[in-house]
Amino acid sequence: MSKKQLIVVITAIAALVLLYFLPTKSSSEVHSDMTREQMLNKKIDEALVIIQTQQAPMPGIKLLKEVLEEDPKNVRALGILIEGCFRTGQYDKAASYLERLAEIQPSPVVMKQLGDTYLMLKDTTKAKTVFTKLYESTKDSTQKKEVQEIINQLK
Repeated sequence: MSKKQLIVVITAIAALVLLYFLPTKSSSEVHSDMTREQMLNKKIDEALVIIQTQQAPMPGIKLLKEVLEEDPKNVRALGILIEGCFRTGQYDKAASYLERLAEIQPSPVVMKQLGDTYLMLKDTTKAKTVFTKLYESTKDSTQKKEVQEIINQLK
């Protein structure tokens, strides 16, 4: 066996050993991951139908809370709960869900909505904290000016 052939054989054996020890997901694990996400989305869809079509929305809300128990960072479920809380005037619950959403997705829109919710709740300390964070993270000069005006009014 030539030196080149020996290098090829050793390289092939090393590659096989590396492949053997690499962590992998079986096809059933990949399938179960997709199924889990699909099941969560199905629950969210069912919850939406209940909330939008029935007078008693609690079964739908219960489904959304089940989704959040399985996936605490499910933005879609949080968004629907937040919207429902605003519709029913439950601003304290909306603030709680918005806080969770702000941790997951701290966008300017979410931060502004959280700050406004604290203002509705007359919690100027928390509102000022949120608007200050928003001011510090905003790059848009127009939005920065608007947020600064809000902060100045809270002093």
